[in-house]
Amino acid sequence: MSFQTFANRARDPDRSIGQRVAALMNCIERHSPYGFEATRLYLMQACGIEQGKWTSAQLNVAVSMLESDRAVCRKSALGVSTGSQPEWPTW
Repeated sequence: MSFQTFANRARDPDRSIGQRVAALMNCIERHSPYGFEATRLYLMQACGIEQGKWTSAQLNVAVSMLESDRAVCRKSALGVSTGSQPEWPTW
């Protein structure tokens, strides 16, 4: 399935939090700017995840962050100027 399919599932309030987290992990598998584990940990830190327990709002923020970075990367790969850089750290 596509990144966007999993992003939609991660945002779907009719799904359980567990299903939504699994969908977010699938999004990270398809777009992980720092590798899977580093991207996952960065999103958890950026969203304030404690002890691995996600809330609906935190999942939505994480998906939005991934989508934004993915859009910038896709435009950059196509040679389209985005006018701004993503707010991801440079390690």
